[in-house]
Amino acid sequence: MTAFAAIDTTVTVKFYNDTVDPDVQLWTTRTVEYDSAVPVSKPYLPGGYTDPLGGAASVYDAIFAAAEQIRALPDEDPEIEDPPVVGWDANPAYGDPGGYIEAIGDFVTWNDYDYDPITGHHISEGEGWVCTVIPDGDDPYDPIQYLTAEALEDGMEIIFRFQSYRYEWDD
Repeated sequence: MTAFAAIDTTVTVKFYNDTVDPDVQLWTTRTVEYDSAVPVSKPYLPGGYTDPLGGAASVYDAIFAAAEQIRALPDEDPEIEDPPVVGWDANPAYGDPGGYIEAIGDFVTWNDYDYDPITGHHISEGEGWVCTVIPDGDDPYDPIQYLTAEALEDGMEIIFRFQSYRYEWDD
């Protein structure tokens, strides 16, 4: 007798690089499947922190799994040799603590920050990963919380873009 997992959540993940060509995918679209009755392993979760989704798969988990699938493919260009580099923000400026993806392959986030105390002007610029989620049959949205707290829904499409950014603000 063979037992099969009861897959009830299937999502697609697409990776883009807006700094080169925003309409061309970096890697092949990946499909990620989960059985909601089976808790997802979350090795990025540091000791002392509770999984905000109680073991359910998050958008973050799907992106990580898709990157790992791509890494297993020998002919993908650009090639991913190492697992995604991840981090945890225990003290965010707003919202709850959560995990982030710092790098996938050669696409590594970076940020320069400058502040002029005389004018009170702040500038933050760099390159980083930005996520858009498209629920099945619904309008796209950009999550305002860490993706580790963003629950997956069946049929969801996840767009993960590496892009340049520049934010300016005053005190």
